[in-house]
Amino acid sequence: RVFGKTEKYFIKQYEEETNLKAYLLLDMSNSMSFETTGITKFQYASYLAASLAFLMIQQRDACGLCLYDEQIRHYLPPRSVHSYLNVMLSQLEHALPSAQTDIAKNLHSVAERITRRGLIIVLSDLLDDPTRVLSGLRHFRHDGHEVRTDALAALADRRGDPARAVEHVLGQADAAACPGATGH
Repeated sequence: RVFGKTEKYFIKQYEEETNLKAYLLLDMSNSMSFETTGITKFQYASYLAASLAFLMIQQRDACGLCLYDEQIRHYLPPRSVHSYLNVMLSQLEHALPSAQTDIAKNLHSVAERITRRGLIIVLSDLLDDPTRVLSGLRHFRHDGHEVRTDALAALADRRGDPARAVEHVLGQADAAACPGATGH
């Protein structure tokens, strides 16, 4: 219609809105207190969770946090407001590795709480029964969630820095969202 009135072509540009809901699941078990280079696995995972939460909320995506060991200790449902980041950072700052873990039970419990599909990022060393852990991860996949445990590679590689780990996780998530793209 614009061409008929002005005899010029116009291209409409718009920014596509996404409604991503991301869930950061952070293991608080004693095994996460292992330290090799002046920083524990738990501290590293906390920095990674804080960085991912910041980036997601900056993009106006909803981000939630779940801290667990033998049971779920803190659960913050996803929100996308900037002030919510302070709540998440406060929880991360006060959290300490404390007990044994039951990853599978907690994964199933979180999967039952989530009603809409989203991105699940598990930050853990996964030191638990592999069969049960896979069962918990499959529960998310069965419910249609995108599951990322790629951060574990960055956690295991103690030479990397948190910025590289965030880049790695985001690159893998982008590759999963865009099948033609390649991750880092």
